[in-house]
Amino acid sequence: MDKSSAKTAVKIIAILYWVGAALGIIAGITMIFGGSFLGSMMPAGGGFMAGLFAIMGFILLVIGIVDIFVGFGLWKFRNWARIVAIVFAVISLLSFPIGTIIGIVIIYLLAFEKTVKSLFH
Repeated sequence: MDKSSAKTAVKIIAILYWVGAALGIIAGITMIFGGSFLGSMMPAGGGFMAGLFAIMGFILLVIGIVDIFVGFGLWKFRNWARIVAIVFAVISLLSFPIGTIIGIVIIYLLAFEKTVKSLFH
């Protein structure tokens, strides 16, 4: 892979992180507010479900915000962002089948492709 292709690949990964961040933030906000609405409609256990949805929504919101920073770090070829992206890609391997495929590609490019790695040093 030449240097121009490596830069393009990293930029695409950064954009994927921004798209994932937007979806995560939207899902998080929806879970926080939608969960409390859904919980208020349940006759029994509604408070527990509302709280559970709020916690899960908050976690998605935080992950979405972190994804924004990782995307910017990758865009600027920061090594810390490469490491965080690899960790997130390993976690995404559990999201079969799409997350697994994307995770494998990201891990390969950021951890093993020499031209891509050289952009971060």
